[in-house]
Amino acid sequence: MFKILKNLKKSALSVAIIVLLLCVQAWADLTLPDYTSKIVNVGIQQGGIANSLPEVIRKNQMNNLLIFTKEDENILSKYTLISKNSLEEKEFNKYVKKYPVLESEDLYIINELSKDELNELGTLMAKPLMILSNVTNEQTTEKIKELWRIPMPEPLTGWSLVNCAPGWRPGTALMRTRTRSPIKTEHFLTLLN
Repeated sequence: MFKILKNLKKSALSVAIIVLLLCVQAWADLTLPDYTSKIVNVGIQQGGIANSLPEVIRKNQMNNLLIFTKEDENILSKYTLISKNSLEEKEFNKYVKKYPVLESEDLYIINELSKDELNELGTLMAKPLMILSNVTNEQTTEKIKELWRIPMPEPLTGWSLVNCAPGWRPGTALMRTRTRSPIKTEHFLTLLN
């Protein structure tokens, strides 16, 4: 063994480089599956979007979003409101280069959050974001407008249902459980049709 090491003294630098390259190759082989899964999951399945949370959102859009959730404080605590008036000129110029709409509107910018906080915020905002995008979608808006144009039937009150109940006559009780059967679901369905 010592005889082999004596011969390697002359090429110690080459041996050190070979060992280093073997370590780099082993590291690359071990991280390759992780990179491949990220390419498939984020790149292909999610269209390159790693996180569905908006990094920046307009104040009016945030207000619209908060209509559809009860977690207002939790969501707002994860964002910082910035405006033309609240920033120093140097900071304002930096943000305007990145977000030009800041000149005319206030913006919420997401704070630095841990991965767990991002996941929690994503869970809180997922449904409100989806509802807001559906409501602001032009096709959905047109469908809602069409529904508003359809004449609605007169609302059914409790007494109108009582008057239509089978076997009911003025002056009698609505349900006499021992002598008459209660109003059944089929009767209500025929009333609504």
